[in-house]
Parts: sequence; C-alpha cells; structure tokens
Amino acid sequence: MKTVLWVFMVILLMALSGCSNTRFLTKEEILYTGLKKTEIINSHKIPKIGPVKNQLSSITSHKVNNSLFGIRVLPPVGLWVHNYWKQDESKKIKSWLYKTLSSSPVLISDVNPELRAKKIENELFDLGYFHTKAWSVIDTNSRNPHKARVSYFVDLEPPYHYKEITFDTVTDKIDTLIDNNNFKNQVKPGDQFNLNILKSSRTDLARTIQDSGYFYFMPEFIELKADTTDLEKNINLSVGKRKDLPQTVLSLYKINNIIISNTQRSDSGAVKADTVWYNGIAIVSSGNILKTDVLLNAIFFKKGDKYSQAEYQNTMNRLNNLGVFKSVNISYKQNLADSTLNLLDVIINLVMSDNINLNFEANIITKSSGYFGPLFATGISHGNTFNGAERLKLGFTGGFEWQWGTKTVSQLGTYSYEFGVSTGLAVPRIIIPFKQYTRSTMLMQRTSINGDLNILNRTAYYKMFSVKTNSKKRNKKQK
Repeated sequence: MKTVLWVFMVILLMALSGCSNTRFLTKEEILYTGLKKTEIINSHKIPKIGPVKNQLSSITSHKVNNSLFGIRVLPPVGLWVHNYWKQDESKKIKSWLYKTLSSSPVLISDVNPELRAKKIENELFDLGYFHTKAWSVIDTNSRNPHKARVSYFVDLEPPYHYKEITFDTVTDKIDTLIDNNNFKNQVKPGDQFNLNILKSSRTDLARTIQDSGYFYFMPEFIELKADTTDLEKNINLSVGKRKDLPQTVLSLYKINNIIISNTQRSDSGAVKADTVWYNGIAIVSSGNILKTDVLLNAIFFKKGDKYSQAEYQNTMNRLNNLGVFKSVNISYKQNLADSTLNLLDVIINLVMSDNINLNFEANIITKSSGYFGPLFATGISHGNTFNGAERLKLGFTGGFEWQWGTKTVSQLGTYSYEFGVSTGLAVPRIIIPFKQYTRSTMLMQRTSINGDLNILNRTAYYKMFSVKTNSKKRNKKQK
C-alpha cells in the first residue's frame, strides 16, 4: 500500500510541476510524437490509388509513447515512470510496477523517416510506379525542440502497364512448356506491373516444368526481360529460359528405385530390419509395425514415372495426414549406374511416433440449487491400433453430487450421480458398404465411427440411459 501511494504522489507532483519528459534526452535526441500527415501529390490525376494509400499506411505507421489506437494521448504515464522512478530490483512489487508502467521514449531516430521514405519508393516501384519520389519532413514542436511529428509526401508518377508479352522461340520441350503455360493468363497485355504477381507466375511456371520431369529446374532459370523505353509508360516483356543452363537442368528424370525405411523411436542398431519388395517399392522395417497397403497407398509415384514436384508434395501430405509418424523425410539421389538414363532413387525415411496417449481431468462443480460434487474425465487413445494407422479412443466420465444444507419437505432426494463411456475408431480410408476399397487420389481420407453411452440418476426423481452412435467420412481432394 505504501508503494502504491508513493507512485500516486510522484505522478501527481509531476503533473502539478509540469515536469518535462524530454529533459533527460541528449542534444541530438528528439521525441517522436506521432504522424502529422501523409500527402499524395497526384498531379497526373491517376485513378484508383487505393492500393497506394494502403501501402503508405502500413509503411508510415509507427507506435508512439502512451498511444491509444495509434494516437498519442496524455498524460504520458509510461515516460514519467521511466524518467523519474528508478527501478529497485530488491523490492519485487515496486520492480513489477516499474516494468508494467514504464516505457522507453520513442525517438525520431527509432522511426527513421528517411529510410521509410526510401521504402515507400521501393514498394511503389514494385507496384509499377517506377519514377515516384517520396520524402519526409520533421515538424519540430515550436515550444520544445526535443519533440517532433513527421509528415510524408509522395509525388506519384503514372504506373507502367504491359504492352507486349513475347516468348522465346520453341527449340526444346522446356520451351514448349513455357509457351503453353498458364503464365499467359496471369500476366497479360494491359495489366499493371506488379512484381509479386510476376514472381508468383514465374514460380508456377517453374513448378509446371518440374512436374514434367525436370528435377533440377528452378524459378531462377526463367529469364524475364523488361523493356521500358516506350514513352507511353509501357513495358514489353519477353519470357524464356536462360541460355547458359547445364545439361543436368535440361534433362528429364524418371523415378528408379523407391526405398521406404520405417522405424520406431525405440529401435536400436541391434534391431534386425527386414526388406520386402512390393511392386518395385522396397519396404525396410523391423517387423510389421505398419501395414504394407497403408504405406503403398500413400505413395503417389511409381518406378518409371517422370519426376513430379506435385507428386512429391502429395506423398508428403498423405504420409503426414496418417498421423502415426514423428518425422517424414523424402530425398532423391541420382542413380549413377547409367548416367545416360537420368534415373532418380527415392529414399523415404519414416519414424513412428508414440502410439499411446493418456489424459485425465478433474473438476469441482457447484450449482445454484445447492448441489456440489466432483466430476472427472479420463481418456486413452492408440494411434496405430491394428497396425493400419487406425486411431482408437476410449473415454470415461463420472461424477457425484449432493446437496448441502437443510432438506426441504418437498425435496425427495439429496444426491445424484452420472457416468459415461465414449469410444471412437478412425481409419485412414473411406469405407463404403458393399464396395471394395480402391486407391484414391484423395490427399486426406478418413472414416470415423463413434459411440457414446451415458447413465444419469437423479435420486428419487428419474433415471436416464442414452446410447448414441455416428459415423463420418471425410476426404480432401488434391489441388
């Protein structure tokens, strides 16, 4: 209580004496008191500058001391505490109050207006406003030269648009893929230049080439040449692959051996692993810790297929969605037995996670009717129940309550109890009665069967017995 009173007195005295929060600043330091204005000089009458305003708002925003919704409010308690109240680590309450209330002064140097103006130019350049200029003005307080606000000015130039988009002459398969890609629908003549869209379109184009078997191809291997010499603020864009690419990048690769290593966390070097081949896929495992068909159904490629980045990602997603692995790693290694064939061996390393999870929860419940008592819940789940990535859950709930105080004449009972059992089984496939299951292209497949049993006894009033079952089928198509 004494410490709180001391804090109140210090704040009150500072308010009455009009003490300054800039007296502790050095000669070069200036306290930032907020954004004065952001002005767009649109002398060219450019329409639809909403995206420009949004960009400026995010760049020029910076916190001020004692702000509320970004606006500085008085009194600046945080600065007062920082400047006039010295921290004392030996007194826990006083130290906690200091850390909670104090705030270091936000200086103009922290805001760095010149750097922000340069960032405005760079970000507007990425949106096609190539020759736009931005600058900042520090508006110093006339009564206190150690306080200042900042204004930003933007002289907006018309944005550049695509006039012509051309593609290199088709000389090989990669050129054909570039020429026929969806890139033409993402970047079109008449569109305003946008660097993010251009990069995203180039990445999509590279992904298409990778999905066609070109394992070593990267987005950086696609050249985008922009000619901005047109005086009408137009861009002529040419698209094509780099001319100096090595043969490894230009070569199409196919899948050779597929080796799956599936281990448990408890396995040691002394554990003997067996290798079994199924349809050209080798499964190395210490026992039948996961059924073969579950693993094979998660692999989206086979021996002889062209390499595909999409099939790699689909396989990663399917394996992770099984929910039984602690880690999943897929790597590719070029098979050097015959370098002319351009073959890739696929190594899939899997580590099983812990199968059994146990949880327990206990609560005390009270009711307005005067009933009081404990309630508990416990559950156990097994993540690989039948070695097929099935998840079995079993839960128990129970509680007992009684009424405290004097029993009324009309009251028939003073206690009640309830308990319940819940079960659930989820399997990593879609189960359809009278139809044989076949391998699906769904990335995520799951069928859940659940059952609940509950018994409630309100002594001398009623008893209730309920049973509930349901099943759910869930799937998610690949994109």
